[in-house]
Amino acid sequence: MNRSFLLSALVLALAAAMPACGGGDGPKDPTDEKKDEASSGDPIADLKATADGLQKEVEDLFAPIKNAEAVIDGVAKLPADLKAKVKGKIDTKKLMAEAQKIVGGGEFNIDALGLEGEGKALVGERFGKLKELVQSIKDLPAKVEALPGKIADAVKKVATTAPVAIGKAKAKMSMPFGVSDADKKKAQEDIATLEGVMKSFPEKADGWKKDITEIPPKAQALPEKMKAAFK
Repeated sequence: MNRSFLLSALVLALAAAMPACGGGDGPKDPTDEKKDEASSGDPIADLKATADGLQKEVEDLFAPIKNAEAVIDGVAKLPADLKAKVKGKIDTKKLMAEAQKIVGGGEFNIDALGLEGEGKALVGERFGKLKELVQSIKDLPAKVEALPGKIADAVKKVATTAPVAIGKAKAKMSMPFGVSDADKKKAQEDIATLEGVMKSFPEKADGWKKDITEIPPKAQALPEKMKAAFK
C-alpha cells in the first residue's frame, strides 16, 4: 500500500470525524447562539442600539414629568397672557374650571370659553400639554414596572457580548497574516469602543435606576399641585 493512498485515507477519515468533534462541552461563544432577529451581526452596532433605545425609552417616559413645572406654570399664567393678547374680558374662573377638568381626567371644552383666533390657539396648546402630562402620570406606574427588567437584560447583554467581541478583535490583531493593516487598525478601534461601552453602560444603568426610584413619587404629587395652581 503506497504512501499516497495512506495519506488520502487519513484525510478522508479525519473529514468524517470532524462533525463529531464539534459537540464538546467546552465554553460556547454567546454570539454563536441563535441570534436575535433584530441583530445586525455587528456587536458594536447592536450594543449601541441597545443603549440608545433604552436611553430614549427612559427619556421619553420621564420627559413630561421633568417638564411638568413649565406646563403647570403655563396654564396658571393663561389669564394674564390672554389679557395681553385678546380684547375683551377673560373669564378666569371658567378658564381654570376647564383646566381642573383635565386634571380630573376629563375633557375640556374650549368652545365654552368664547375665545377665537390667537387666544383660542394659545389655550388649546397649553391645555393640550396639560392633558399629555396628566395622561403620562396615569400611565407611569405600568410603564415603570417594565423598566428594571429591561435594564437588567441590557446590562447582561453588554457584559456577555462585549468581552467576546473584544476577544475576536484581539485575535484578529494578533494574526501574522491574512489580515490587512487597515483591518487591524479597525479591530483596535473596536476594542477601544467596546471597552468604553463596558465601562459607561453600568453608570448609565445606575442613572436610569435612580430615575425609576425618584421620579414616580414626584409625579404622584403633581395632581394636587395642579389643583392648587388652577384657581
